Amino acid sequence: MRKLIFMTESMVQAGGVVRVITTWSNYFASIRKVKIVSVREGKPYFNLDSRVEFELRDFNFDRKIIGLFENIVKMYFFLKENRESIIVINKSLYIEPIYFFRKLGLFRDIKFIYFSHGGNSDFKEFYMKRILIKHRVKMIFNAFDKVICLHKDVEDEEMPRDVIKEKIVYLPNPIPYKNEDKEVINKINKENIILFLGRVTKEKGVDILIKAWKELENKYTDWKLQIVGDGKDKSEFMQLARDLELKRIKFYSSTEKPQKFYSKSKIFVLPSVFEGWGMTILEAQSYRNIVIASKTSGGIKLIKEKETGYLFEINDIFELKEKIEYCIMMKKEEKLKILEQSRKELKRYNIENISGIWEGIIE
Repeated sequence: MRKLIFMTESMVQAGGVVRVITTWSNYFASIRKVKIVSVREGKPYFNLDSRVEFELRDFNFDRKIIGLFENIVKMYFFLKENRESIIVINKSLYIEPIYFFRKLGLFRDIKFIYFSHGGNSDFKEFYMKRILIKHRVKMIFNAFDKVICLHKDVEDEEMPRDVIKEKIVYLPNPIPYKNEDKEVINKINKENIILFLGRVTKEKGVDILIKAWKELENKYTDWKLQIVGDGKDKSEFMQLARDLELKRIKFYSSTEKPQKFYSKSKIFVLPSVFEGWGMTILEAQSYRNIVIASKTSGGIKLIKEKETGYLFEINDIFELKEKIEYCIMMKKEEKLKILEQSRKELKRYNIENISGIWEGIIE
């Protein structure tokens, strides 16, 4: 059985990609050899199964042009060491070296898989709209044997002509927590907490949430807002909270055990400007949170309005404020109905229910 290798840039910080690589690596460690290759030094953020091999390689992700030539040389020796493996690429800067070798007819004994970590719309809405990386769409579908997308949010006829639809396999992300946890959760006293957990950046829309909370804090004095995570804009958002004179908002550092926050909160908000999937939506639902998410491709995919949660227009502070207020005032019967429907939907993302999709990818 061939070794399964996940290649990424970093495993040392919290994030959806890190969580997914960890979850799949730990799952496969019981049935095949698994290795994770990373560039950034440090201990993996989430716990890895002891059977998962973790290796650091000094690929150059900082200098784009010089780094490309360095990476071609370094990739050659890496691939030579790992012949007959299955290599799953989770970072786009690995694409050019692999394309180069495949065009030369090298390393045909290795199966290359590209993991896009978003819907198939990424190839249309992300790559093709950026001049410096649009060439990678053609490279991906020429050089890689399979391409993993989390879901299909654009019809085939709308995709760029370089996309080979037959190479795409749709594989949703698994929930890292078991549904049985709900029995434990039901014994915990939930508090009047609105929670955000993730990277604290403008891309995640955290400033939108803080501004919406400004309109609610003085009205609902028994509620509070928690912002959990780190990110390049965190200090700016902390200053924003001070400027708005918010009293019941608290910032926490990122944690490898987010369960302690999910289990206490009642409402979870994901106000992202862009979100290919939204792992925290599923995590929050598994801990019996009512979820409010912006209408990103991931939000629309995972939330059914008024059935499993609530959606609002991206960057719309007023609509987010209205949805939060609605959830605060929600009748118990409606809340229980949404939580139960969410629990039923979550079953489709149990790792045991979707692991079989990998057979069509790696075999």
